[in-house]
Amino acid sequence: MGIVQGELLKEYENRIINIHSALLPKFGGKGMYGHYVHEAIIKAKETKSGCTVHFVSEKIDGGKIIL
Repeated sequence: MGIVQGELLKEYENRIINIHSALLPKFGGKGMYGHYVHEAIIKAKETKSGCTVHFVSEKIDGGKIIL
C-alpha cells in the first residue's frame, strides 16, 4: 500500500480517488486497510458495513467523500 504525497498530490488535487473498504470517517486513517478495517468493524459490533469512494487528500482517508 502506498500513500500519495507531495507534488503529485498537489498536481492532481481532487482528481485522484480512493475506494476505501469501510464507511468513512469512522473506520479510516493510518493503518486502516485490508483485514485491519474488517477486524475493527467486527470489534465495534457494527451492524452495517460498506465502502467509501473519496478524493485523496493530504490527510489519510480525509478527502471529500464522493459516494
